[in-house]
Amino acid sequence: MKSIRKQMFVYLVLGVLVVFFVFGIWMNITVNELPEYAASQYREMAQARADELSKELQGFVDLVLMTAQTDVVKSMDLDRIKPYLKSAVLTPKIRNMTVSDLNGKAWATYDREIDISKQEQYKRIILGGESVILSDPFWSPYIEETFPIVTIASAVENEGKTVGLVNAVVSTQFLDQVVRRIEFRKTGFAWIVDQEGKVVSHPDYDITIETPLTDLMKEPEAVAKLLKSKSGTQNYTCMDGVERIAIYSDIEASNGWKLIMSVAQADAYSEINSIKWNMNLMYGAMVLLVSGFAFFYSRSLSDPIMKLKTVFEKAAAGNLNVRADETVKNEIGMAGKSFNTMIQQLKRLTYRDPVTQIYNFNRFMFEIENRLDLHRERMALSYIVVLSIDDFSRLNSIGGHDTGSLALKSLAEKLIAFIRVDEVVASYFGDEMILLLSDEDEFQMSKRVERLLEISSGEMIIKGIQYTLDVSAGVNLIPPDLTDPTTMIQRAKIAKLMTKKLDGNRFVIYNEALHDMVKREQFIEEALHHSVERGEFTVVYQPIVDAKTHEVYAHEALLRWQNTAYGQVAIPYIIELAEKTGDILEIGRFVLEAACRQNLNWVQQHTYDGLVSVNVSSLQFEDFNFVASVKEVLKVTGMPPERLEIEITETNAMLNVEDKISKLRELKELGIKIAVDDFGTGYSSLSYFTQFPIDTLKIDKSFVEDMMRDENALAIVSMIVNMAKTMRIKTTAEGVETKDQYNKLLSMGVDRIQGYWISKPGPPEQLTSKDHIKGVFED
Repeated sequence: MKSIRKQMFVYLVLGVLVVFFVFGIWMNITVNELPEYAASQYREMAQARADELSKELQGFVDLVLMTAQTDVVKSMDLDRIKPYLKSAVLTPKIRNMTVSDLNGKAWATYDREIDISKQEQYKRIILGGESVILSDPFWSPYIEETFPIVTIASAVENEGKTVGLVNAVVSTQFLDQVVRRIEFRKTGFAWIVDQEGKVVSHPDYDITIETPLTDLMKEPEAVAKLLKSKSGTQNYTCMDGVERIAIYSDIEASNGWKLIMSVAQADAYSEINSIKWNMNLMYGAMVLLVSGFAFFYSRSLSDPIMKLKTVFEKAAAGNLNVRADETVKNEIGMAGKSFNTMIQQLKRLTYRDPVTQIYNFNRFMFEIENRLDLHRERMALSYIVVLSIDDFSRLNSIGGHDTGSLALKSLAEKLIAFIRVDEVVASYFGDEMILLLSDEDEFQMSKRVERLLEISSGEMIIKGIQYTLDVSAGVNLIPPDLTDPTTMIQRAKIAKLMTKKLDGNRFVIYNEALHDMVKREQFIEEALHHSVERGEFTVVYQPIVDAKTHEVYAHEALLRWQNTAYGQVAIPYIIELAEKTGDILEIGRFVLEAACRQNLNWVQQHTYDGLVSVNVSSLQFEDFNFVASVKEVLKVTGMPPERLEIEITETNAMLNVEDKISKLRELKELGIKIAVDDFGTGYSSLSYFTQFPIDTLKIDKSFVEDMMRDENALAIVSMIVNMAKTMRIKTTAEGVETKDQYNKLLSMGVDRIQGYWISKPGPPEQLTSKDHIKGVFED
């Protein structure tokens, strides 16, 4: 049968018969499963209701536990406990609370002193050592009640010893209200029993807590099974002869209680028989209807299918302008609509980047294998270059996203003109471009990449504004036996990231050392994150000495990191990583607090009465809460602010100047001294600098090292000293390593000196001897 119409008719009829046969079997199985399905729904309902009750009971237990753990109750001081329990603890559902001492002498919130030494909660908690108990319902022996009560009691512990107990009394009225609200079907209701089968709560007021479950169910075996199982369903006959189903579930937070939901069997399954009849009737009608419809439907489907087949064939031949008929009112029309959507997606989602219109990364990966084969044929060296614009976000922040897009378009045009026929360039991610290039050898490769950076950077006018663009590139050589292009690309990206770390505007070629360096940095970053809590940081101190009197003016606190895996790591490198990861805030806090504690310790031991000087990183100083954090450290350590000196670098000071001046003035108002470290290495604006509340300028050690042989360095030191004297600011020369340097600085009027000639940084116990400092000057 080659005719599609005949095939569709025959197959459709056969398919309908098979489907209805399977459907009939499934329908019969499903109908037979309906009673169990209904029972499972009832079980879920019972479980949900039991969970609600459990949460409410647990809420009472949690309240009693929290009350027992408060300092007021732990004190066992009735003068404090009475107002506290009345005003802060009692809720509408808790009738009263009782606090008892170890002898059973108790006070209840209805202002009555009672003796509970014979009550169950006293015996189990005070005498038996239990922590928390929830009682079964009982009638109160002290106050006449309309409803039974439940008590929740907890031991009161102070310093690991039981000093009393707290007992909350809850009326079972709230349980009665809960079970009366549970209504389902026409005959359904709920009640609660305890683990021994006694009624806890029942919607019938004539059934009380003295009523056993055997008075409500005729079959003893049904009662025994219900009490033994955690949850389930149980058929039983009630005392009036009605066949019913009990659906039950444990109330987890109770004293072994169960919630039972009961419904008459006739009521529970009344709809199932109706469903069976309706499904059988519907099944017969559908068989007759679909069999007659199959003939006409097969004819109506054939023409649209043939048309859709023709459209598919044209699309397979490469014609993406075809369109299927969507007007057919069945799945054929839906298939046609889906096909049209797919064609539109294919036309839009080509292998072109929407911004630059060059290849996207998917096309790059598609092309790379073919291009590499061409390179191998001519014995050329293949390499991947990942290129990105330095500080690309600045373009977007200045001129908007359109500016960044125009810059990428311009760069893409330059790269297209740069590459050769058998090479490829594509958009990578964000501002990155990726290129597959080839050259004869590594020397030619380096010259080529230099040329690539040259044409990619420089002046560019976008929307009438001139920008200077710098680019960074990472390069990775591709081995002849390449099997994984993704790895080669990742290595080029690692090299590009290293270029960024070197301030960009250059290229780096990937090698194993670079890979190891990146991995080591990642491992150090991870180790650094936990170093404070592991106690791997220590603080050493270096004296700052008055150049004339030789008295110690301050000790500068210096961070050291001793890691078990990496040993001692250079602190500038650690600070750079910590600022990158954000850990600098925690580390800076650690150094400041350690320095304050040590300085206060020196003062209290009468070994030293000067200042301690603490360096603050740029990221730490820019933190919004920096001043508040300093105040908190001073408060926690008890360190007088007048004994603390904060050091910031000149470069740090000249960023966000107004904010820095404001913070420094806040610190100055507290009495803290301010020093500018590494002075002379930055580019300070004197118009701003004169506004800074500075106490000390620290002359960078590079000038001190060079001044004995370099007149320019000597002139800079002299200029800084003279400027400081004019501004009435003290000067400290860093890096003093010889007596000649000291004599020269003294003659120039430097106020203080610091360096290895005086003392190397050391632990605090080595820096308390003044004889050591004076001995240096006497030699």
